[in-house]
Amino acid sequence: MLRILTTSSLLCLMGPAASATTVFFDDFEGPTSVTGAGGIESAQGYSGVNGISGSFWRNDTKSLATTLTLTDLAPHSLMTLEFDIAFIDSWDGAIGRIYGDDFFNIVVDGVTQLITTNFGGLGDELSDGVYGYFGFTQKYDDEAYKLTTTFAHSSDTAAFSFFANGRKWQAGMDESWAIDNLTISTNANISAVPLPAGLPLMAGGLGLLALAGRRRQRKS
Repeated sequence: MLRILTTSSLLCLMGPAASATTVFFDDFEGPTSVTGAGGIESAQGYSGVNGISGSFWRNDTKSLATTLTLTDLAPHSLMTLEFDIAFIDSWDGAIGRIYGDDFFNIVVDGVTQLITTNFGGLGDELSDGVYGYFGFTQKYDDEAYKLTTTFAHSSDTAAFSFFANGRKWQAGMDESWAIDNLTISTNANISAVPLPAGLPLMAGGLGLLALAGRRRQRKS
């Protein structure tokens, strides 16, 4: 019983295990703290596709970034981004394709965390996409995906840049992208809880009590 009590006491003093904590969410159905290139607009035919709702953040500029800055983040070591993404009108894929390359990028604190593309429905780096004509020019293939990326991050601030580029990235009415349901989470509560100053003395005292108990049992 004493051994179990000692273990339980130490576990209680060590503090909670790490857990995922959402630090930002935006479905772009109202005011937003997302800034930079692009803006909120109707999702048109994308609404209801792969979780995309009535409005999303669309960027049709040539390599200009959509941005977001978070501050006062709790201690953590990992960060996860989850969002729905619309590849709008004629994304042409990766290196070697006649009309490519078109890439979607995520940069966090100056470090590239994701570069991905699609191939206009012909096979791509992404999976589980939904293809069709969902609006806008109604001329080229549209695609929708759910993206998740996790990376090492420990700063109490985070500066995000989302943008598209590539050798033949055309932007405007030909190629654009949009995001919805942007969720950012961290593995909060990862910091080790300092041991109380008296813990070593308490552990030592418990050890002596256990030893004394064993001695009494031998004498009896």
